[in-house]
Amino acid sequence: MLRELWGPNLVLHICHACASDDGIDVSGRRIATEVQCKLHTIAQTCHLQSVSFWCHSLGGLCMRAALADLVDPDSRTICGHQPRLFLTTACPHLGLARTFPTAVLRILNSNGGLTDQQLYLEDHEGLVARLGFEDRYVIPLTAFTHLAIATHICNDTLVDFCSAALQPRRASWLLSAAPVAPKYPHVVHDNAAWDQPLGTLDQTSTSNCCALMGPITSGFCCLLGRQDDDIVPYYAGHACQHSLELARRRLAALKWRLICAHFEQDLFQQKLHNSICFDPSNDVVRYICESMMNGPFG
Repeated sequence: MLRELWGPNLVLHICHACASDDGIDVSGRRIATEVQCKLHTIAQTCHLQSVSFWCHSLGGLCMRAALADLVDPDSRTICGHQPRLFLTTACPHLGLARTFPTAVLRILNSNGGLTDQQLYLEDHEGLVARLGFEDRYVIPLTAFTHLAIATHICNDTLVDFCSAALQPRRASWLLSAAPVAPKYPHVVHDNAAWDQPLGTLDQTSTSNCCALMGPITSGFCCLLGRQDDDIVPYYAGHACQHSLELARRRLAALKWRLICAHFEQDLFQQKLHNSICFDPSNDVVRYICESMMNGPFG
């Protein structure tokens, strides 16, 4: 779809330095090396105006780790090129701890090794939280002219809404929100802002979303499953609560455009999780490409 929209003006590269079980930071260094090599190769044959990243799921965390090595702190460029758009889809920015029942997570969402420890905030270094509040990881994000997040509001049993949208609590009003446009029936929220810090979405939350969606769904979604999350953050009581709050607040202080999607349950949960990025027939993907990307690429 991107090639159809942007044609020869777009140089598209799919990163092959995929996340593995040896750690998010290690994967990030591999990605940084691949990006540097690719940009050097491309620069030999064409003039690049900017560099952008579309990062899905765990790839968003790995890419944020990679930015510490990619963005030059003085020129605020990546290999001499202007960072333009940094987009994440269904990315667990705050990890997976306290989002779904642990047993369910380990069955449905296991990468193994150190990577799992980092995602569940069980590593000694607390990497996922550090990615959100340490300067070396946060400042590179500010080099991009546009930041964006797209996420499911529910029914994604791999990555929860709160972690993906940098929200401390559920926003149950989204479950009954109307589509932003008939052409995009599953896009139920777009803050449509590139120049404002990301706020919380729970202020108008009054409905009982467990009643709306039923007990089966509520067991699989942080958005639905807590009875007291209109008051306290979903990570309240966790050993890393303080560092998660620091990370969430600092990341949310950046200027993110936020797009929220609402799909009903799918028997193939991995398909639902990935469709927000990989399915060109998905109206959320079309919305990202046709509407949201008009901001950075006009």
